Amino acid sequence: MTVRPVTRFLLVATTALLGLSTCLDAAELHVVRDGRLVHSSLVWPEGITPERPYIPGDPFWGQWVHCGGTTRDGLYDVPLVFGGRNNHSRFSTAKSALGDCEFKVVFSCSVHLNRFPNITITDRGQLRFSGNGSQVWMSVSKRSLPLKPFAADCGNNPFDGKLHSLAVKRTGDTISFFYDGKKLNEQPIDPDVNLHLWFDGLKSATKIASIKLSAKRFSDKLTTNFKSAAPIEVIFDGSGKPSRKSGSAAAYRIPSLAVSRKGTILAFAEARRQNGRDIGNIDAVLRRSEDHGKTWGPEIVVMDDGEHSVNNPSPIVDPDTGRIWLFLGRIDIATLAQGWNPRRFVRQFVTFSDDDGRTWSRPVDASKTIREQLKPGREVILPGPGGGFVTERGKTAGRLIVPMNYTTGAAHWVAGVIYSDDHGVTWKPGGVLLSGGAALGEAKGVELADGSILFNGRTSTKQRGLTVIPNGGTTDTTRFRYAKDLPDPSCQGAVVRYSWPQDGRPGVILYSGPGLATGRVQGTLWASYDDGKTWPWKRQYYQGPSGYSDVGVLPDGRVIVLFEKDGKSRVGFTVLPGHPRRSHGDRDRVDVARPVTNATRPCFPHNQKHLSAMNLITPRSPVRPISRRAFVTGSLVGLGAVPLGRPLHAAEERPANRPTKKLIGWGTDVAYPAKVQNTIRQVEELPLDGIVLSNFSGKKSGKDFTFDWECFGRQKFDRQDLAPMIQILANTKFKRFTDNFLRFPVQPGDFDWFDDFRAPLTTHACGPKWPGKLVPRAGSSMSRTTRTSVRLQQTEAGRDEELRGIRQPDPAPRTSDDGSHPVTLSGHRVVVSLATASERTPGCRSETGPVVLLRAASSVHRWLIEAAGPRVRILTARNRHTDT
Repeated sequence: MTVRPVTRFLLVATTALLGLSTCLDAAELHVVRDGRLVHSSLVWPEGITPERPYIPGDPFWGQWVHCGGTTRDGLYDVPLVFGGRNNHSRFSTAKSALGDCEFKVVFSCSVHLNRFPNITITDRGQLRFSGNGSQVWMSVSKRSLPLKPFAADCGNNPFDGKLHSLAVKRTGDTISFFYDGKKLNEQPIDPDVNLHLWFDGLKSATKIASIKLSAKRFSDKLTTNFKSAAPIEVIFDGSGKPSRKSGSAAAYRIPSLAVSRKGTILAFAEARRQNGRDIGNIDAVLRRSEDHGKTWGPEIVVMDDGEHSVNNPSPIVDPDTGRIWLFLGRIDIATLAQGWNPRRFVRQFVTFSDDDGRTWSRPVDASKTIREQLKPGREVILPGPGGGFVTERGKTAGRLIVPMNYTTGAAHWVAGVIYSDDHGVTWKPGGVLLSGGAALGEAKGVELADGSILFNGRTSTKQRGLTVIPNGGTTDTTRFRYAKDLPDPSCQGAVVRYSWPQDGRPGVILYSGPGLATGRVQGTLWASYDDGKTWPWKRQYYQGPSGYSDVGVLPDGRVIVLFEKDGKSRVGFTVLPGHPRRSHGDRDRVDVARPVTNATRPCFPHNQKHLSAMNLITPRSPVRPISRRAFVTGSLVGLGAVPLGRPLHAAEERPANRPTKKLIGWGTDVAYPAKVQNTIRQVEELPLDGIVLSNFSGKKSGKDFTFDWECFGRQKFDRQDLAPMIQILANTKFKRFTDNFLRFPVQPGDFDWFDDFRAPLTTHACGPKWPGKLVPRAGSSMSRTTRTSVRLQQTEAGRDEELRGIRQPDPAPRTSDDGSHPVTLSGHRVVVSLATASERTPGCRSETGPVVLLRAASSVHRWLIEAAGPRVRILTARNRHTDT
């Protein structure tokens, strides 16, 4: 009996009944049963292969038939060619499995063309045979959620023409793999995620007795639910179909970002009109957002050169003039077909916009001008991908830098520079990497503290390549190394300067790229605190397929990423919440300094207008984690620590098993190692969620001072004084207490830990620059406008005017056991720290909202956070010292 291929979609009732049946404890989906193909159990692999999506009208698929074969002797015979067309023998199930499940194939194979029968678990791995059939392998290349690879001996050769079985089985949270009934391997897996599986002949002639999927229940969803750090919006979406009109293309690729002087986001991409190939009818297009990515304008075509290929848009924003420059590469397809000669087939075009990216000048061919200045043996190929930047340091400040791919006698693709020192009037070739043949392509650059340009580029070694071009990007270099902590599946990536070193705090460089070396998956953001030498911090922004990307920083300090999402046809945009750090509770949390390259960037981005108006923008002190549930900020002077429950904006009732709260006095008057050791022992005994340290400094009589000095006549502890403490902390299990943590002085407002919980900090400090009456007013306005959950107010006892507008006096104040007074504030939790021990602040109350009130001498200036529920016990640090 001959069974028609699925492409004809001839469904009969008998095969439909055979396809899906239900047992007492599981449902069954038969794809092949007793050698007969069940058409209704199959689905075309649309979306499973995004590089080549199934489109019926695509000429490519006209050469193929799907799962064609005939039934003979109880076997479904699947040849390499069926009906004169290539046989696409991927038996993709029309359902995915939930809960306990098994996918089993009984087959024989005697002919294979170095491609072997396999079972694929979507996005996780492929169970396949080795070349000689002696082993079964788990291959995880290009998988977003890879299983652990393994190799197991077969015993029975799968290519002997006899029937063999291959199976995948999930039981609870374990997935197991079998060949001829023998378990080859097992490993953990999420028991609740849907698994989509298929059998693929993959250019081998197979005969199939059965393909069956059994599961506790089925789902119609065949794709994986990938997690993301923040919402992702697809702003360029390829249809897969040829299109010449604006706003539509077969594919969009090669994203590039810029943020204008007005804060407008400019998202560029290649609109590949005809197909997804790298060279073809490609236009450079743009979409604009004037509200930080909430809404987007229509697609703007920046350059359309007919059938020629316009590639790699690379924008630069000149901060002095506001002009937005855009470099583009244009490839003549017909000339390229004649051979590799960049001088003949590729040209460099430049255009600009003076109206925030709405309209663009006519592109100008700058190829001749640039080539006349090139050194012998060099040619420029294409800019980027990704945006350029403007230098900010030293004699070259204000230089416009375009990342450029060069070809030299030693290598086809190396990193280099095109630059302008006159705001784009003229452009010159700069330095390049001369590395003896090592290729570093599609590299993007960032300025280092010494004025050099660091390029981070693509290699073929599974690691990112780094080179430094000195003297503002004008001098050739041979410096080259691999970044061992940055994986690279041979894909473009992007870097950007987030902040510069300031007041002893390290600067930050961010890198965006795939998170695994095995495939373009798991889009991840890394941070470096030492000008690219190491990249210790990372955050995954998308779990699924993630290709080329660009990264930028908004004026409010948030990080934006534009990246190829779910294959090679669509581009997604995301704004990472808060600042580039892990969420509360992450084991490897590392906070980074807020951006300082733009004076308008506030300490707390969501309160920009209030903080800017009050001139309350200050840098922050670093944070280092000490355990999964404990974090530290500030200095050794004045620590208050209590076990915390939930983030401060969670208002659940306190769990019955919460430990008794305990206040640990960390404040020390001298560099006293024994005190530190004792405190560490106390901290280790508590399941802490948070620790807050504080060391305020400011101006007094025109001189710098800290509270240490105010009490004990010394300005600060120097590093020699602190050396014994540093050593003790380094030898404890709090390994991330380092020199970076012990910093003096800390400025008022340096409390980045609170920002994790949307807690704006307003503070009064000594000195004329911090008018006490205005600070609480700004804080009160911030709280109302941003609907924050927590309000932190530092004040001094007796200055009731500083609290006006945020509370009302309680006619009958209540005093707690330890002598403190409760304070409440409508809709917010408040921490009030008192600097003077001899005065009492009257008890206060408003409508609702728990509050913690701190009393402390100025020598032990404490911040105490409590978040166990809506009813909070008042905790107080008792006075230990008096002012001198």
